[in-house]
Amino acid sequence: MNTSRDSSLVADAKRAFGDRFTGRCIGGFDEDIMLANKQHAAQLPLHLPELLIKCRTQRDVVQAFEFVRDKDVSFSVRSGGHCFADLSNRGDAIIDCGDLNGFGADGTDSIIAGPGALSGEAVDGLLPAGVTVPVGGCPLVALGGLSMVGGFGLTGRLHGILSDRMSAAHVLLADGSMVECDGDQHSELLWAISGAGPTGFGIVTQMRFDAAPLYPGVALEGGWPIAQAEEIFALWQSFAPLTDNAISVQISLMAPEDPDQPCFVRIYGVILDTKGPDEDGLEPLLAAIAKHFGAFARQINITAKSAPDIALYACGAQTYHDEPAWLPSRPYSGTALLAQRSQFFEAPLPVEAISALIERLQADRTMLQAREIECIPWGGNYARHNERSCFSHRQALMLLRYNSLTGRRPSQAVSTSMQDWVDDCRDMLSPYANNRIYAGYAEQDISDPVAAYFGDEAARLAALKRRYDPDNIFIGYGV
Repeated sequence: MNTSRDSSLVADAKRAFGDRFTGRCIGGFDEDIMLANKQHAAQLPLHLPELLIKCRTQRDVVQAFEFVRDKDVSFSVRSGGHCFADLSNRGDAIIDCGDLNGFGADGTDSIIAGPGALSGEAVDGLLPAGVTVPVGGCPLVALGGLSMVGGFGLTGRLHGILSDRMSAAHVLLADGSMVECDGDQHSELLWAISGAGPTGFGIVTQMRFDAAPLYPGVALEGGWPIAQAEEIFALWQSFAPLTDNAISVQISLMAPEDPDQPCFVRIYGVILDTKGPDEDGLEPLLAAIAKHFGAFARQINITAKSAPDIALYACGAQTYHDEPAWLPSRPYSGTALLAQRSQFFEAPLPVEAISALIERLQADRTMLQAREIECIPWGGNYARHNERSCFSHRQALMLLRYNSLTGRRPSQAVSTSMQDWVDDCRDMLSPYANNRIYAGYAEQDISDPVAAYFGDEAARLAALKRRYDPDNIFIGYGV
């Protein structure tokens, strides 16, 4: 790199950090500024910072924060950079904690991890210890961001939300002090970051989680023409959120990016065998699925899997056929456009709402615009109250997410069409939703994000924000 082309901000950071800093300062003229890219963005072109601070140690994070605070530089903090509203890619500087990615089992009861530890690598690396963490279906999402918004996936109806399992954390506060929060000290801070971390209370540099056991089981996959989607969806919503906690079955309504290819509906999920080989644990659960879905059950493929294979499949690191899943190469040389909305529902959708949603999936399709209506069952141990976690979406029956995805350089017409489609889906179903949004599916343009993400916990969070960050240095969601 030609250091003479460093901006004044980059040059100031390098002078301030000196030899004590073990990470990297990357400026806009450095070819490695692509490390600031992410896989999907809410708007294109993706904002790139003037200064990307790649931290490797907790001490690096302290130095980086002291620099941006003392220079009064606008900044954001990220671990994996997967925020769909691009909130972790804003400001003149990004403090990137992705390289704080260590993890390991601390005995058999708990797991220590850095915020940058990727879900798939953590699940895979913990297999020899016989434990796991419940994560989502993208192995490239980091545990830091995931645990601080909730964290759900195919094993979550049994193991609960990931934020419920955070038992301790190291947090750098606005005044520059580093504290450890757990059940005995700064317990209110632990409560706040366990589900509402992006609200902005500090920078988490290490986390401790209660370990979850590994279980063998079966994986399920099935697909049908879109003409059968209305009936299958009705069957799904009357079963998946209410069934045994060991069963997690999702449904997606899909529109391929080529409008000449037909839309379809797919079901996928897992059943965990929590009772072991000496007890009849899986048969009653499989029988319940066969009975409920009737003739449709004949198109549901069922494959037995070992405990490691179930864990790797559930986190998206492995396919249904036990092969390594395709993952995009990193660092990302470019960014794809993603439009998305989400809603929670506390009651089943009526037939007319399901029919309208399926019709909207198929209407006005254009080339290079893939669509998905992703339907996640709630209930199970997602509904279990946890005093140390502020995650508030306990009462929901299901979560629906509307996604439209295209490539790196869409026309304005395509971008507008994508956003209009997800907005239409949300608006159509708003009469049936509870006006709440999952914070992991953050949105840029909602009037009261704290109320939407955290509901009745908003006032308590605001009081803690005034206590831990009175000057709103960590902008967060604006509590």
